[in-house]
Amino acid sequence: LVPAVAELQQSLGIVSQKVAKIEQTVTETQKTVEEVMKSTDTVAKTTEQIASTQQQQTAQGAETQKTVEAVKQTTDTVAQKTEQIASAQQQQSAQGAETQKTVEAVKQTTDTLAAGQQQQQAQAEKLQATTEQIAASIDTIAKGFARLSAQGGAIADPKRPDEFYHNARVYELAGDMLNARRSYLAFAGFDVDAIDPYTRFATLLRVQDGKAGAREVFGTLTEKAKAPSIKLVHLLQFDDAQRLDKLNAFIAANPDYAPAYFLLAQEFSEDRLGSQTLADKRSEAQALSK
Repeated sequence: LVPAVAELQQSLGIVSQKVAKIEQTVTETQKTVEEVMKSTDTVAKTTEQIASTQQQQTAQGAETQKTVEAVKQTTDTVAQKTEQIASAQQQQSAQGAETQKTVEAVKQTTDTLAAGQQQQQAQAEKLQATTEQIAASIDTIAKGFARLSAQGGAIADPKRPDEFYHNARVYELAGDMLNARRSYLAFAGFDVDAIDPYTRFATLLRVQDGKAGAREVFGTLTEKAKAPSIKLVHLLQFDDAQRLDKLNAFIAANPDYAPAYFLLAQEFSEDRLGSQTLADKRSEAQALSK
């Protein structure tokens, strides 16, 4: 029995040791579990913190994206404004250059007009003097015509233009067209500025040589003549459209020559056209008003 008890005690001791070890193991396991639980709590907290951080980062990322887009939009707007400003500056520069050119052109035109006005004034004064001389000359010739007409008959030795014109009319009325022609040519040689004598001469030439012959004779006279009346009667020897063009060109070159406007009015008259349109009547009235 004693050995059995001893063996049992020994077994109990062993069991006690194992129980102690088990308790120790349980204690350690409990500690480990507590540590694991602590770690799990820590991990959970960390996970929550990470999740919160991720949410914050996501929110910050969205805000950052919005900010980036806003900055980009602002940058684009600034770029557009910059381009608009640059374009406006270029336009202003171009407009400034054009304005400068316009100012210079206006100044040049003003200077030209001033010079032209001075020149026109000088020409007007010269024309006035010439007109007075022509008027005096024509008046003298007219008086000579009247005096010679009262005398009747051809002058044997004509010297002055009025004497040659008198002889031309006398020969023409007598039917002596050859001497009439010679007398008209001699009259034209004096370069007298009078419409009627050249108109009568042109009529004689058209009867003798036709329109082409009259154009040829007066074309030769205009090469040497200075009197506008000779050139004016010359252009009247052309046909309708060409005559009107030449008459307008003559008026443009001699705007103060009154007889030309009277002849221009005749181009639109009922006698010339047969029937007048409203435009013809206006053109006739406009020419006569000059």
